[in-house]
Amino acid sequence: LPHTITKLHSKKPLRIVAYGMSITRGLDIRSYDTVPPYMPTYVSLFVRQLRKAYHNPSIKLYNAGLPGSAVDWGAQYADKYVNPLKPDLVILDFGMNDFWRLTPDQFKGYMETIIKNVKAANPRVEIILISNMKFDPDYVLNSDKFKSFYEGNLEGYSHVLKQMETKGIINLDMYSLSAFIYDRKKAKDCISNPLHPNDYLARWFAQELSASLIR
Repeated sequence: LPHTITKLHSKKPLRIVAYGMSITRGLDIRSYDTVPPYMPTYVSLFVRQLRKAYHNPSIKLYNAGLPGSAVDWGAQYADKYVNPLKPDLVILDFGMNDFWRLTPDQFKGYMETIIKNVKAANPRVEIILISNMKFDPDYVLNSDKFKSFYEGNLEGYSHVLKQMETKGIINLDMYSLSAFIYDRKKAKDCISNPLHPNDYLARWFAQELSASLIR
């Protein structure tokens, strides 16, 4: 992300838009639910770390996450909800509401449309694509004939997003990281419900985002 890194090092103003769903918004994180200790959302933690690491208070965050939103909605409204904010960096966080119905190729097509629409307004905008965490392995019963379809879609999203990496676009693979964590720690210790991270796993989102930009 050369333009973002340059702005960070030169301490110029940086505008970040997080565009996605309920996980993006921070649903079930303590600050969202106004429950002590009021931990901030993962995108807020990320921006806080950037400000601290680069001694730059002029890094602004706009959280455009909408609970329940799907990637086709994201493609339809990116120009309306993202472009007026004039972002330098956009975090795209979709997928947890899509694996029920969209194949990886369909999901990729909508993500490409979002990027195209955002870059039409600002060709220099840079993108972080987040591959969603795994949902609770016990969420879908083995007797459900669509289980392999759901699981295959979500895993497939992580593969197609990785393929979309190029100069100015990177992928944060929370799918693989969450699988690694679940192998060592019970999934239910990491989630607030089958589809949302708790404070613990949300910190992993923030930590990995921070690691991608702090040098």
